[in-house]
Amino acid sequence: MSEDNSQNKKSAKIFSIIVGSIIFIIGWIINLLSPDDKSENKNAKDNNYYIGDTLSYKDIDLTVNNIRCIQNIDLSSEEYGLYYITVSITYKNNTKKEFDVHTSDVYIKTTDKGEKYNCSGFSGDKGFIDALLGETIIAGATKHYDISFYTAYSLETKKYIMCFDWGVFSREQEYHLYLRNNN
Repeated sequence: MSEDNSQNKKSAKIFSIIVGSIIFIIGWIINLLSPDDKSENKNAKDNNYYIGDTLSYKDIDLTVNNIRCIQNIDLSSEEYGLYYITVSITYKNNTKKEFDVHTSDVYIKTTDKGEKYNCSGFSGDKGFIDALLGETIIAGATKHYDISFYTAYSLETKKYIMCFDWGVFSREQEYHLYLRNNN
């Protein structure tokens, strides 16, 4: 009986070593596929991106050029009283292949409570199919877009962060929609 008990302990130990090795290998692969979390902007004083900074991800450069905010005062509109925030963005494709811009991968949130707002307008959309499939930027090209959001707060009331989801094995990146000195 003690021989069976000894055999079971040996089997359990071998099984634990195999499971631990598999978990280690999976973690190592995920770590290799994950992007580096450090800022590539050498001029930045911190690891955040602000209006005018260039955020780089796998040879795609993204720069927020401008942000505008106007209140909707059209009484007949469903969005009456809300603020229409428009963010002017430049994408530069430094890769050797096409890159698709999907507005479903972009949203803004407030810095204080994290309230999220999805895209309500995109200057690249030419129709329903483009909205689903995204806008394509060919290799080496630069394109400018205006991405719009309806929010409950103005730029004077709240500070916003634009969030970019680059894909399954990528970390979401944030771009502060105000200047570095909080203006």
